[in-house]
Amino acid sequence: MVRLDTYEIIGVFDEYIKPYPKGDFHINTNKTLRKKREIEKEESAYFEYNPQALKVTGLSVDFLNKNGKDINEVADSFISFIKKCTLGTSKAYKPILVGHNIPFDLNFLFHFFIYTGKMKEFSDVFNGTEDIFGNFHPQMIDTMTLSRMAFADDPEVTTYEDAAFGQGIDDFSEPKARTFTFGLNVKF
Repeated sequence: MVRLDTYEIIGVFDEYIKPYPKGDFHINTNKTLRKKREIEKEESAYFEYNPQALKVTGLSVDFLNKNGKDINEVADSFISFIKKCTLGTSKAYKPILVGHNIPFDLNFLFHFFIYTGKMKEFSDVFNGTEDIFGNFHPQMIDTMTLSRMAFADDPEVTTYEDAAFGQGIDDFSEPKARTFTFGLNVKF
């Protein structure tokens, strides 16, 4: 976590999640009769990892099994980390999400907190708003958009989208490309 006024690194959250079963998350909710075995099979199946995502991150399922923690434990740890790094108690001090192509990462965060049943805790620690249906929307800054605006006429900077998907990470060694790449480093 980085203070945007001083660029001081307040803390780094770096935990891995052990592969976990689908449970009752995303189970087919159609009104069809299913045998108990079919339901148990669906609930005990594990989420599949995208091979390209594993390649980009350098992670493997074996590594996650060996070094990962229980998803609920990581959720609690993450919420504690955010609380510890928050500089005050009013809404003005609640952190906002900053990231490169943050809408992509937001889907993972929502899945993570909905699956663990900790969406309320997530909405309590981050700055954001609720829509008329009660769904929380965190305040966020997408650095890909900022990078495009800041470097729109610079012919040397061309990797905004590629870098977000891990294809052009080498280009992040350039100071211009790194200018807007600060924020939370969360590994899922």
